[in-house]
Amino acid sequence: MNVRCEMFLALAAAMLVGASPSTASAQITLQFYGVRAQPKLRSGQFSPRSACVMPAEVGLTKLGVKGAEDMTEEGESWGRALQVFVESHLGSAGIAVTQPFDEPSSASNDELRQVLLQIQEKYRATYPQLVKKPKGVDKSLYTLGDQVTLLPCAEKADLLVFVRGAGQVVTKDRAALSFIAGGPIDGATLSVAMADAKTGEIVAFIRHYETGDFLDKSEEDFGESLDSDFAYINLGNARKNAKAAGH
Repeated sequence: MNVRCEMFLALAAAMLVGASPSTASAQITLQFYGVRAQPKLRSGQFSPRSACVMPAEVGLTKLGVKGAEDMTEEGESWGRALQVFVESHLGSAGIAVTQPFDEPSSASNDELRQVLLQIQEKYRATYPQLVKKPKGVDKSLYTLGDQVTLLPCAEKADLLVFVRGAGQVVTKDRAALSFIAGGPIDGATLSVAMADAKTGEIVAFIRHYETGDFLDKSEEDFGESLDSDFAYINLGNARKNAKAAGH
């Protein structure tokens, strides 16, 4: 791994794992990139056909000569794009996609929002362990608890899907310095976690890092990897699609 990637990974870890940029650099060796899944998913014993996708959460930073700053507005736009991107690939795998509140409920909107916040918070707390010890997914070590069933969409969905992104955009002036002396480059991490919608158990975890113009090229950067991961974990029609495409 080159120095530029290491610098980005430290910042990405700080944004999504909760460490400060200074301490995140010491955690680089703990970062996981790839895919893990429970055997029951890969074997077809658990064969989900529908998914409720949680609102995507992202962290986007601009790195200039004078330092880093949050890109809140651009981050919101990128988050929406990532969610649409993941939903599209789920659909291509034959997975029916819904949103958290698509199904009717007797609970009030405030109560439903509170449930969603609690589940999102539980996933945020679980995320660092997924990154640090991803093999725990294979052994059914991670769960969001049975409160997931309180979401209206959980009644008909097989999976709850969590989308996370961490990206860094380097300004032209900083990029010029990096070209001369070496340094950070544009890059992003995308993670997708899948939980059993009836039990809250994490059944799959996917995480990838790509460099380049990720804001406008999510499909080009992450699309093929995501389809390959879906085929590996035997999600929907993904494995069949991969064989038909000669992969």
